[in-house]
Amino acid sequence: MNKFEWSILKVFSENEKITEVQFLLKAQNETNTVETEGYHSFSEGTIVKPYAEIKEEDLIRWIEQDTTKDDVNIIKLNLEKQLEALNNSKKTEFPWLSNTFTIE
Repeated sequence: MNKFEWSILKVFSENEKITEVQFLLKAQNETNTVETEGYHSFSEGTIVKPYAEIKEEDLIRWIEQDTTKDDVNIIKLNLEKQLEALNNSKKTEFPWLSNTFTIE
């Protein structure tokens, strides 16, 4: 099961109306962590609270709402694909590094 952790890094507003945020989203499974940082401009009518009452969790909920279609969140989906690729990776050491040190 993948764990997701959102953070709001910056908020942009006009006349106490939030228009855009900069976010960080981390996804983690049992062995790997990936993250993405981006900007999100809110759709008209998404923000439904007065400026002074808005909390970070509200902004996160609204980002998820705006970026979800047919019950699939595109930002989370891309991070899940990255985690899956890392899980299936056949990573090895660089060839020029193997056997660098030998003891005689």
